[in-house]
Amino acid sequence: MRLAFILTPVLLMPFLSSCDKESPIDKYTEQKILIVGNSNEPAGLDPQIVTGVIESNIITSLFEGLCVQHPSDSGGSLPGAAASWEANEDFTEWTFHLQKEGKWSDGMPITTADFLFAYERILHPDFAAKYSSMLFYIKNGEKFNKGELKDFSQVGVKAVDDYTLKIYLRAPIPFLPHLTKHYTWYPVPKHTVLAHGTMTERNTYWTAPESMVSNGPFKLETWKFNDRIEVIRNPHYWDADVVKLNAIRYLPIGNKYTEARMFFNDQMHVTERLAPEMIEYCRERYPEEFRQEVYLGCDFIRFNMTLEKFKDVRVRKALSLAIDRQLIIDKVTKGGEEPACP
Repeated sequence: MRLAFILTPVLLMPFLSSCDKESPIDKYTEQKILIVGNSNEPAGLDPQIVTGVIESNIITSLFEGLCVQHPSDSGGSLPGAAASWEANEDFTEWTFHLQKEGKWSDGMPITTADFLFAYERILHPDFAAKYSSMLFYIKNGEKFNKGELKDFSQVGVKAVDDYTLKIYLRAPIPFLPHLTKHYTWYPVPKHTVLAHGTMTERNTYWTAPESMVSNGPFKLETWKFNDRIEVIRNPHYWDADVVKLNAIRYLPIGNKYTEARMFFNDQMHVTERLAPEMIEYCRERYPEEFRQEVYLGCDFIRFNMTLEKFKDVRVRKALSLAIDRQLIIDKVTKGGEEPACP
């Protein structure tokens, strides 16, 4: 598989109230509720189990890693659950200083114990997290995950005190703050997870609306299957004063045409997907609302390679060379993607 830069179409409705006849979106705007089309029902909301974009859209509003993305500098990092951080000279040891006022949405303090618990949980072989490899940068993290090392205390994460976390890496990683923005590096509430099961139990009720606690700017309020997921302001968030929205409502709309119609009928503020045949139409007719943003991903075609002839690598290479990637972009996907050449 090769990576390609994909231009992802996004439609953004101005978050302003209209003076004309009030539409559904005007009412939500007045209430400071953001309505987002989210493609489909999420598979879950446990940041250490999920693997999809649909889930991450919601999880990033509920949880926060040590660092967060800078709003205008794609290479920058801002304080999140950590107020500050520093590394040694060769970037193999990092020290993160947690927010002293950091709390979970139930008011319990966030400490290094939550991070140690989260990292042991996602790396534990019995938990079988698909994205456990995201933490293989940590010294002995991969060995612990593969069962070659049984004692988690030998993995390179240490609590100096309740608010000082040290991370020892297997090699120099100057970009570690960027990694901690990914949801696999988020803390999970030790007290809540264990109240609903053991560390390695999956899909327990700790992520249900009535029991879930989180450390991000919002907390889970409602999850109605195939209807909506709504998150509301978290009053215990360490930087709550900068949060201007009262709520975000995610709509699981499986049909992309339905989602587009709802956007154009003023029923939602944001949709991040368009049918290929609508991309050029929206680019021309709605230039103020339409945006295309670079997304690092890869679309690929999977073939049944069980036939004897496909065991020859030259046949597989010839098949790859025969695919006109630019033609697929121009006539099928129509999103302006870059061809991933073999």
